[in-house]
Amino acid sequence: MKTFIPILNRKVISIIKALDANPEETRPVTFWFYSDDESAAYQLAGRLQNWGYKIICCEYSPGSNDWLCIVEHDITPTAESLDQACLEMKMLATQYGAKFNGWETEATAEFG
Repeated sequence: MKTFIPILNRKVISIIKALDANPEETRPVTFWFYSDDESAAYQLAGRLQNWGYKIICCEYSPGSNDWLCIVEHDITPTAESLDQACLEMKMLATQYGAKFNGWETEATAEFG
């Protein structure tokens, strides 16, 4: 079964390139995970922290009834780097019984 993540990554990157004044700039990228197990969420966060990721959030989310883990790392958002990161995040989430829910970054449009 093919994943649609590479397709979505390329669409988002095309939007960044269209809107962003510096599309090739290294920037913070956040990755989102959900887990129904508090211990697994903290273990996942710890593993990513050991890999150099900054932990933005690791707490219970009443809206989803799951534990939310958001991590951040500086990346140049190219299709290749994000495809690789998403593959790693998906495999890591599976290892901890969590769900990888994607990534986001800020586009820095400069007008004027």
